[in-house]
Amino acid sequence: MPGNRPRRSAFGAVANLLAPRSGGRAAARNHPKWMRLHRRSRDIIADRERSPAGSHERGLIIDPMSKPGVLLVYYTYTQQSRKVAEAMAEVLRERGYDVRQAAIEFTDTRWAERFSHFPLRHVYRDLLGMLPAQVRGATGEIRIPDEAREGDYDLICIGSPTWFFKPSVPIRSFLKSDEAKRLLDGKPFAAFAVCRRYWSINLRSVRKLGTKQGGEYLDGTHFSYAGGQIRSLLALFSYFGKGENRERYLGVKIPPSSLKPDYREQAQAFANRLADGLEQSRQGEST
Repeated sequence: MPGNRPRRSAFGAVANLLAPRSGGRAAARNHPKWMRLHRRSRDIIADRERSPAGSHERGLIIDPMSKPGVLLVYYTYTQQSRKVAEAMAEVLRERGYDVRQAAIEFTDTRWAERFSHFPLRHVYRDLLGMLPAQVRGATGEIRIPDEAREGDYDLICIGSPTWFFKPSVPIRSFLKSDEAKRLLDGKPFAAFAVCRRYWSINLRSVRKLGTKQGGEYLDGTHFSYAGGQIRSLLALFSYFGKGENRERYLGVKIPPSSLKPDYREQAQAFANRLADGLEQSRQGEST
């Protein structure tokens, strides 16, 4: 923010930028392409009654010699997307999946320095300085972990933080990369958005970019922060500027700028929904 502007004007400008837009809708959650999932491990499910000890409590077990693979790929600055991915990975591993996690690194010299430390040194300038790049849908240099460069996964799940309504620059850059093309082409994928308030444009964009790379979109969900529009915005500035959640900012009582307490249950339910779909599709293909 320019130093000669009063604080009220600054917050008013940001509030206007982040005002809700009409027309946003949640991505479809039930997709007929569940039945077209990768067939590499379709015959690995057996009923609990016919399986050795260690079968999953839902009555299904996966042969450890041919575990289906799941990749959770995401970008995170405040570690919120990582928390969701870890909660999902815990459930999927318990259900017998070989789960890999891959955190995209933001290395572009135009913007990476500001995100190389936490908290931000110049919170208003650093945050609002990303607005032009988001408006024009910019991409930049990133480092993609080996897990997301190669591998024959049965499902890819993309974790996308929301930056000014849209996917972050690192996630957009990944989804437009040649590596994403090789990873997603002909494969089912899902997505989750992490957001302060508005998530539908982000999730819809991830679906569009992934589908353009040849992927088959299956399902999506979002994880939001507590608080209304203004208080959650103040909490965001406070957290990014101080590096911790505080009770007040500029004299206003604010909520924590982090995932809601029930995010683990929500993430685990989403992971179970994805696993159920994978297993049901294999059962349908084997009958």
